[in-house]
Amino acid sequence: MKLLTFSLLSVIPKKPKLLALSFFLAFLAGTSTVHLAAGVEERDSTCGRLDWNERCDLSSTGHLLVGDVLIAGGIGGALAFIFYRLEHRNQMKIDKILESQQALNYRREDYAVEHLKSMLNLVLFAMSMMRGSITHYNTARMMKDKEDQKWIQSTTLSQLRAEEGKLGRILQNVRTILVSTNDVLDPNVVNRIWGVCNYVVGIEVQQKEDGTIEYPKYNVCRVKVKYLLEFLQTYSQADHSFRELEEPYDISAIPKELGEVQEVQQ
Repeated sequence: MKLLTFSLLSVIPKKPKLLALSFFLAFLAGTSTVHLAAGVEERDSTCGRLDWNERCDLSSTGHLLVGDVLIAGGIGGALAFIFYRLEHRNQMKIDKILESQQALNYRREDYAVEHLKSMLNLVLFAMSMMRGSITHYNTARMMKDKEDQKWIQSTTLSQLRAEEGKLGRILQNVRTILVSTNDVLDPNVVNRIWGVCNYVVGIEVQQKEDGTIEYPKYNVCRVKVKYLLEFLQTYSQADHSFRELEEPYDISAIPKELGEVQEVQQ
């Protein structure tokens, strides 16, 4: 029984005009057989096929034209109008849902870009704080009082580790934003920011043999993050798009003797 029902449903046309035409043809085929069978009855020979009065009954051809074509045509037209209205109403609802969804995606994209700009500013701030702690730690080595030197270096090192953890959490938040909004952001933008996050998180503070601490490739990380910030600043909420920067990276802030300019350009 289920197979028969499925077979019948599968042959029903999906469009309203075809459905109305199917009803019309089915009605025409069913009733025309009855009218043609009734046409075998005897009629006055003087009556024409389309004569219809007190003396002449309507012929089978007249029954077919009046009964099937006019009535069935009216029914088919009414069904076509009803199905057209239903389809039009459903299409309007679908269009409204799509427009609402698109507007929601635009709002999510706007929010993601603003949130990413805030997070990248925090990344620069955390990196600057780490650089300052490193400078403070290395400067303490020049102190003559070893007790004060040891206390300052211990306190500064603890602060530096805390700032490292803060930077890691900020970068994780940036990744979370990218994952949650990758369906509305440009994939190229997502890949750029994701790549810079992986680069920055892979740079760790190192202690040298002379007892000092350094932040390797600090200038490279800073230039990359600042470039992303400048790129995000080009986002327009009017057309929801980014504009490419004319200068890929500003390498003027990197001392050439560090040998890091080529790495930034790559």
